[in-house]
Amino acid sequence: MLTRGGGEDADQKKIYIQLPDPAVLQQKKSGPLKLSESYIREVGNNFLARQSYTDAFQYFDRAVKVGSESLHVSYAMRASACAHLGRWMECMHDARQAVALRKTYTKGYLLLGGALMELGRLQEALYAFSRGLQNTPLSLELAAAVTGARTIVGEGAAQDFQDARSRGEVALSSGETRDAIKWFSQAICMSPEERKQDLAEVAFQRASCWRDIDAPRAALVDCEEASMLAPNDAKIVSLRGWAHEQLQMYPLALKDYKMYLQLDPSSQVLQASCDRIEDILMRQVGVQEKALEKTKIMESGKTSEIGNVMAMATHTDPDGVQYLCYHYGYW
Repeated sequence: MLTRGGGEDADQKKIYIQLPDPAVLQQKKSGPLKLSESYIREVGNNFLARQSYTDAFQYFDRAVKVGSESLHVSYAMRASACAHLGRWMECMHDARQAVALRKTYTKGYLLLGGALMELGRLQEALYAFSRGLQNTPLSLELAAAVTGARTIVGEGAAQDFQDARSRGEVALSSGETRDAIKWFSQAICMSPEERKQDLAEVAFQRASCWRDIDAPRAALVDCEEASMLAPNDAKIVSLRGWAHEQLQMYPLALKDYKMYLQLDPSSQVLQASCDRIEDILMRQVGVQEKALEKTKIMESGKTSEIGNVMAMATHTDPDGVQYLCYHYGYW
């Protein structure tokens, strides 16, 4: 505070000088402020405490995009905001990211299992809680979650990957395709990361179930997953070709069938499939060529018709010629 004059008079006029905000000065010097992930997340926590879940989600989303210090926490907090908003699928995806980044992160497993429970995927929820408890055996919260999930799921739940796969194979051999899909789905969730070949086999088995109930799009998803783990497996390539054909994605189907023939040249069935797809593609090309030829003929006739009209109009109404050119797109 500065004063005008040097006396102690009560009527002395005081002058207040307002200093500029340091943040504003910094912004003018170096552009917009770069806030840290932890600071943005703290703002989101404040909104979360005030039950402003949409605002909290926006700040946690910013924290994830900044992500450098503790990204797994930001994913978990965004998952928490999604849970409050009832966006369970997004909650599940973010919780998966959190536990992938930090395998001992208790909150991530609790959020993942809770989201799966809300989505009705009870077996997967039990497995998520169980895996979390394996990684953090001292967590009382996860122990309680496992107990609760087992009560809801029942004693019929598979114990591990091999158990779930065996149950799926028994169901498939008994003609219970939908039960087989359920068990194979659980086996995929329980598959150890290092057993890629086993995971590819189970994904193929589930894809075969999708084929049996005529669900080519679901079969294609599983075949793509299996082919990434076992790219030269002939039976996976063949089933993927079937899915492409059913979805009328004929060039991709032909590519898969030819790839299969490279792996197994003796297959007469696949050779017949290749011939069938090539015939379909040739007919499509013929239809397209006919349509193109028809379009050219129509355009040629239209051009000739407009030319005749303009020739006649030139003798009677020169200005009308300009109108016709403009109207039919020749101006």
